[in-house]
Amino acid sequence: MWRPIQSRRPQIDLVRNKDYSFVKGGRSVNTLKGRVVVSYDKPDCFDRYFNDGWTFGTAKLVSLLGEWYLHISMTKKITDTMDESHPTHLVGLDRGLRFLIAAYNE
Repeated sequence: MWRPIQSRRPQIDLVRNKDYSFVKGGRSVNTLKGRVVVSYDKPDCFDRYFNDGWTFGTAKLVSLLGEWYLHISMTKKITDTMDESHPTHLVGLDRGLRFLIAAYNE
């Protein structure tokens, strides 16, 4: 190697209920020195995602400009109302590397 590998933006992937969880009084995160409870700021507009049938998945903890951000993947089961034999509108999305998305619309 010509020079040592350095991380410019520290980040880690966390698994729900193993590496992170939501507990009374904050968020519990697994660290090298054991589990710690940390407080977090959540805008009011995100309250519906914590109550309305959404399930949490893997999260990514990212450091940016001295602040730490937790990006959580979430899913929600919805009723299937589409008639698959006669679609009326199709949109294709291809998520590439580095969060670039290409979209196709008929």
